[in-house]
Amino acid sequence: MVGSGDGSEVVADIRTHQPAGEVEANAHLISSAPEMYEALKKLAECSKEIPLMKYEQGLVDKAIAHAEGRELGVEVEA
Repeated sequence: MVGSGDGSEVVADIRTHQPAGEVEANAHLISSAPEMYEALKKLAECSKEIPLMKYEQGLVDKAIAHAEGRELGVEVEA
């Protein structure tokens, strides 16, 4: 469970059948998502001046779209 230090407020209660090491790895991955998203956005911005290979550009674009909760090629409404 994730919550306040004294346990009075639960923010997330994750129950899983995954091994403890995998659960911890997933937690680290989730917590690093904002930094990874920012890095991908910077990479996408830089790729306008220094193009990436087509495959790598596709991976970056797909990951950004996924992080933004949209399908690749579908713009987010403001």
